[in-house]
Amino acid sequence: MRLIDANVALRYILNDHEALAKAAHEVIDNEMVMLRIEVAAEVVYVLSDVYQVNRKDTADTLQDFLDSDHVTSNHPDALVAALRFYADTRLDFIDCILLAFHIIEGWNVVTFDKKLGKLL
Repeated sequence: MRLIDANVALRYILNDHEALAKAAHEVIDNEMVMLRIEVAAEVVYVLSDVYQVNRKDTADTLQDFLDSDHVTSNHPDALVAALRFYADTRLDFIDCILLAFHIIEGWNVVTFDKKLGKLL
């Protein structure tokens, strides 16, 4: 199992740099890799804020990436739920992760955020 960072995931997803995308594909297409939930948050930020990909397309893109045969996450159920919340709400992605852990894992979340608090 190899951990990948956001840059490797982004090059794989975007295919925007020929040499780096090829290197990312060589790893991800041939080995089991882990996209940690923290790294997924960075990927969401870059896709949404830097590349201006809309929320639904960002969530769908990451979901497709997670559905790859060689990609896993340290919290796959929470990550999938967070991506759905991100596509369907106006919460920032970190709040979506907290909401997912609350719903999936039963964790109590302490927040002063009114939008998140209403959903908890």
